[in-house]
Amino acid sequence: IVAGPEHALQDRELELLDQYLQKGGSILIAADPTMNTNLEAQLAKWGVELAPEIVVEKQLQLFAGPQLGVQPVVQTYGAHPITEKLVGNPTVFRLARPVRKAPGSDAALVEFATTSAESWGETDTAGLLASKPVGLDPGVDKPGPLAIAVAREWSPPEGKTRGARLVVVGDSDFMRNRYVT
Repeated sequence: IVAGPEHALQDRELELLDQYLQKGGSILIAADPTMNTNLEAQLAKWGVELAPEIVVEKQLQLFAGPQLGVQPVVQTYGAHPITEKLVGNPTVFRLARPVRKAPGSDAALVEFATTSAESWGETDTAGLLASKPVGLDPGVDKPGPLAIAVAREWSPPEGKTRGARLVVVGDSDFMRNRYVT
């Protein structure tokens, strides 16, 4: 488990993760959007892009009406064993980034936590974090729905009954009980 790394992983650490996957291991990576993790190139080799955007979503707040927020509430889950018991139960992500298939990859990813169609991936992350007004800028920002979590499985290596498994989540805060609804 690589949960919310607060520093860039070293090349040797990335090599060990790759070797572990090649031997049929399972890895969960939960990476926050504001951290430089050095995981991007390694994830691209595995067919996954940890996007640089931050997910913004329209949210309804009591007595305030619709507003923009950076705490997307996911209620759409893909068909995957991880989400079997989540159907009907929202998951709150705090300051999340999209996760998607790496450009040029033929990897078969299962998107198992997806935002609403009213969300988008804000590319002006510096402005967003500085509390500047943001809005969906067509042609620049990525319109929703967006995957916040994906899974990938590989065929079993020779002599093994189970292949490698990779789960990548664009946020690590969701694992805290504070965000359980």
